[in-house]
Amino acid sequence: MKIVTAETVLAMWLAAALSAPQALEALEALEASTGSPVEARVVPPTAYAPSDVLIEAIIEPDAHNRYVEVVIDSGVFFSSSTAELDGERAPRKKEVRFRKLPAGTYKVSVTLFGTDGRRGTAVRYVSLW
Repeated sequence: MKIVTAETVLAMWLAAALSAPQALEALEALEASTGSPVEARVVPPTAYAPSDVLIEAIIEPDAHNRYVEVVIDSGVFFSSSTAELDGERAPRKKEVRFRKLPAGTYKVSVTLFGTDGRRGTAVRYVSLW
């Protein structure tokens, strides 16, 4: 009996939903985000356009944390937001809402920066029809 993991299901979905280069990039991002000091959650992951999209950055507390950057990009539409962090005293979760996004497939990148530069990046995708 073969056990199918959530990562395998996600990989199959990505391969079906995205073009080959996008699927490969998404899988690399999934592997790179494991064990990262920052994770990302996108709500909703799919919806009808125009739609609001909420990005939650979940950040591991650390004295070196300085700011988090959230980027959403479809190739046609781009927006970003940066929030300062107060080291280990910063809230564990930062939320950014992008309002009335037009149709498209969006790459969402959440990058954590510290005193020594980039500490980690989480990548997710959003599809708006």
